[in-house]
Amino acid sequence: MPSSTPPNDPAGPTSLRERRRRETWAALHRAAAEAALSGDATASSVEAIAATAGVSTRTFFNYFTSKDEAVYGYTEPHVPTEALERMGPSGDPVAQATELLLATMRTSTPEGTPALRKQLIQTNPALGRFRLQALARSEDLVIEALESRFADDPRLADAPGGPAHALRMWASLAGAVLRHATTDPDHVPGEALTPAAVRRSIDLFHHLLRSPE
Repeated sequence: MPSSTPPNDPAGPTSLRERRRRETWAALHRAAAEAALSGDATASSVEAIAATAGVSTRTFFNYFTSKDEAVYGYTEPHVPTEALERMGPSGDPVAQATELLLATMRTSTPEGTPALRKQLIQTNPALGRFRLQALARSEDLVIEALESRFADDPRLADAPGGPAHALRMWASLAGAVLRHATTDPDHVPGEALTPAAVRRSIDLFHHLLRSPE
């Protein structure tokens, strides 16, 4: 089973073994991405990618479940502790949940590579499925995190269906906001969502909820 510790996790271990693991992950991703962009089918095999990165095929599958996953640079997302701790009783709950979900999604891809991912998706649009996969998995993780942090919140005590049901709705609304933000006129497919695009979707959500005067 591939390692689940994200290579871009700032809170992760910093031992020599972990640094080497991150270096191997990066080498495999770089080799896979470069091979995919080259258009050379021979260089794009798992065996060739592993050889370019200086590891065995067996090691490749310790990091990625498929060649496409290595090309995109996908890892299992996780909920950043600091992002969860910023959520509190005050403020806009939908905005807070959206920010938490977005922060969680961002852990599924290496930092500083939006231009590369854009180029890869333009070359192979099917790679875009990893973004949807990251969103779906991140929603599940955010639901678990919200249940852990807010299950006993008195504000949810009388929520229809119970607190857990309300928290799932909370996470689902955040997912809807982010999906809508990808349709923003200023959003460039393949690039990271901008704070402005996310903010406009949040504002539109609240606008639609307001009762007609």
